[in-house]
Amino acid sequence: MQGRGSDNRFDQDDSGLIEKVVQIRRVAKVVKGGRHLTFNAMVVIGDGHGKVGLGMGKGVAVPDAVRKGVAIAKKAMIDVPMHGSTIPHAVHVKYGASKVLMKPATTGAGIIAGGAVRAVMEVAGIKDVSAKALGSRNPINVVKATVAGLQMLRPLKGVPVPPSPAEAATPRRTERAPAAVPVEAPVATPEPVVAEVATPETPETAVPEAVVPEVVAEAAAPEEPIAEAAPVAEAVTEEATAPEAAAPEEPVAAAAPAEEAVAKEAPAPEAVAPEEPVAEVAPVEEAAQEEAEATDEVEESKDNG
Repeated sequence: MQGRGSDNRFDQDDSGLIEKVVQIRRVAKVVKGGRHLTFNAMVVIGDGHGKVGLGMGKGVAVPDAVRKGVAIAKKAMIDVPMHGSTIPHAVHVKYGASKVLMKPATTGAGIIAGGAVRAVMEVAGIKDVSAKALGSRNPINVVKATVAGLQMLRPLKGVPVPPSPAEAATPRRTERAPAAVPVEAPVATPEPVVAEVATPETPETAVPEAVVPEVVAEAAAPEEPIAEAAPVAEAVTEEATAPEAAAPEEPVAAAAPAEEAVAKEAPAPEAVAPEEPVAEVAPVEEAAQEEAEATDEVEESKDNG
């Protein structure tokens, strides 16, 4: 729509933004050769989820003016804090000669506003609000006052968000506490018992009972020689320490009758083996007797002297 007034059309571009032309004005400038006509357009854009911006474009044609207004509005977008589908609190704003009063509305009330204020609320995504334009009704000033009022809003902390109409109409289900799940006590796992399985004896592997004592005896064999070695060693030492004089008696006692006859016929040697130990002992006894006699003579001489 060209000329004065507002355009209530919504346009959505590829970026997901909603565009709304609030007012288009024709401006005529008188020059020497006549009048020079231009157009300016007030455009508001928003994403419908709390972002809104405004811009005024000027051009020799309406499309040019709208395109320029959209480009300016994209660069001036602001975030609007919302409380559910309405505004957090009431706000009163003055811009020039225009005044705008905005108040939160209950869920389902809708946008209770007119003209320029409604356009801003729709593109911003505010669905429940009550607004009133006071003072000047100039759309340009009213839009600027509305955007300035949205900038003054602050989010509420600790206040629950009111439910939507659909949620309010649906009866709420009482949430039950989850049933306590019984905790099972840890079951002690029994230790695996290894059963000893007796292997069946086959005729080949069966060992006769008579063989078992022999195997035990063979296993104990290394200990028996150690026990028997002592008597053998003692017998050897006794034989070694026996007097040499008894040695000739054994062959004489064990000699056969034939050997005795031969011994009688043959002349006996003068040096007999049994006499040798006697010859060795005699000098020792004579020396002892001589010493005893010598000591006796010395004592007698002392007594005589």
